Amino acid sequence: MKKNSIIQWVVIVLFALAAFPAQAQDNTNIQITRFELKMEKAHKVNINWATDDKVETNYFEVERSTDGEVFKTVALVFGPDPVKEGDQYEAFDKISGRKAYYRLKHVSLDGTLQYSSVKMIKL
Repeated sequence: MKKNSIIQWVVIVLFALAAFPAQAQDNTNIQITRFELKMEKAHKVNINWATDDKVETNYFEVERSTDGEVFKTVALVFGPDPVKEGDQYEAFDKISGRKAYYRLKHVSLDGTLQYSSVKMIKL
């Protein structure tokens, strides 16, 4: 086989791999089935969520933002609420502004990170 033919073949294979990525079985993505924010008292937010219990969880980080873009961790949750049935989680936060954005960062046992959608709450 000529050198140019090999190069053309490699280019075709690389293009095919880029255009049609392999569909790996998804064992690391957790499904968040519920994610809610509720005002409990003045400036106190109850953050609660549930998962489908199909991916083992190392922990969750609850992250807050004032602008919806730059997030900081405000709570670590290491396991589901023991008094509730299923994989239900809860955290609390105090906010000082007129609104806050929250998202969840799931850390699986193998260190894989996954972020939830962003939710906003107003005072």
